[in-house]
Amino acid sequence: MAVDGLIEINSNGHTFVVTSDKDGPNSVLERELVDADVVISQPFWPAYLTAERIAKASKLKLALTAGIGSDHVDLQAAIDRGITVAEVTYCNSISVAEQVVMMILGLVRNYIPSYERVVKVGWNIADCVSRSYDVEGMHVGTVAAGRIGLAVLRRLKPFDMHLHYFDRHRLSESVERELNLIWHPAVEDMVKVCDVVTINAPLHPETEHLFNDKLLAQMKRGAYLVNTARGKICDRDAIVRALESGQLAGYAGDVWFPQPAPKDHPWRTMPHHGMTPHISGTSLSAQARYAAGTREILECWFEGRPIRDEYLIVDDGRLAGTGTHSYSAGNATGGSEEAAKFKTPDTFPMVGRGSPHHSRRMGRATSQSRGTMPTNDETRARGESVAIRLHQIVPLVFSAVPIRAGVGAFVAILFLAEMSWYLGATFLIEVVPENWTGW
Repeated sequence: MAVDGLIEINSNGHTFVVTSDKDGPNSVLERELVDADVVISQPFWPAYLTAERIAKASKLKLALTAGIGSDHVDLQAAIDRGITVAEVTYCNSISVAEQVVMMILGLVRNYIPSYERVVKVGWNIADCVSRSYDVEGMHVGTVAAGRIGLAVLRRLKPFDMHLHYFDRHRLSESVERELNLIWHPAVEDMVKVCDVVTINAPLHPETEHLFNDKLLAQMKRGAYLVNTARGKICDRDAIVRALESGQLAGYAGDVWFPQPAPKDHPWRTMPHHGMTPHISGTSLSAQARYAAGTREILECWFEGRPIRDEYLIVDDGRLAGTGTHSYSAGNATGGSEEAAKFKTPDTFPMVGRGSPHHSRRMGRATSQSRGTMPTNDETRARGESVAIRLHQIVPLVFSAVPIRAGVGAFVAILFLAEMSWYLGATFLIEVVPENWTGW
């Protein structure tokens, strides 16, 4: 299948709609959703698919996450409706693991306040190091030791830290011996002994608000907490109280609830934090991989081929594939309507016409060929491995007539916020072939 636009979407009579207006009852998403068969959303600025929205989308058949983490979809509603939920497993696990290590070092070494001291033309060494320690010899534990959690442990081993983990699926004896890991059967047991705790679990009903006042009180006083998993795994106000009281020495992460975080979200101003927008899994390297995975899943869908088991979260009215290992049935989207409080992004480096909330249906996209994309072995697409590299920060929505159905209106809403370049009424899409060696 040639790639002109996105899997020849346009040449098959399909149309693009571009928007970043996803929140609130009068949003473009709400208007387009009633005809949607496929919704594709990245998790960094997600399109929340609540039970109410799913009820309005009577044609919806596939909810695809361009990244990892499908908690922005009401999984129970998807199960009840027989909607397939898929995500690009493996695509940015290493990207997130690297960010976790960076944030641990940043908190423990008091990096951000020291950096700010320089920006303010200061040189007070005593203040800079008053909260700075070595990580060597500290006890660090991960909540979940799956693809990301295990990668974090591997990267922390050279720092001579004592490594702990809690996971309902215990790792093999060989891995535990290799990394000298200590497994804890309950998260409460682990947090009591750790100086640093990192959360690397998916959000679902069993993990929602896991880190509340009760669990935080069981942590070592003055411990550090790093959360690049999902913001709602932590009780928002409990985190603020723990930092203000000194129960936590620092909190860092890039995940909030909802996303985008309202401008008055208390994590923006709480003490001793190292928060960023949701960026850990959307480095340019990761973007290339989840673009490839998104393409592969769409190709399978359009051609009526099975989607890889590892990409599946919900299928045939039940948890499936990766979903059976990582999720539990239920809903974690409650409260997502708060995202409507934050309607305007900081900056949108756009070329040509359009505002952040501009939307339009568009015709054919253009494409350019170029060498191939770097990809993890786990993410390498079957057959023709071609990625689509989309530039700059603008969400993308497309509507189409389905190839597999052949008739009827089909609206697929694609919010690949980290991967698109809006050029007036045209997208510049670069096709990246299999033998590429570097950008």
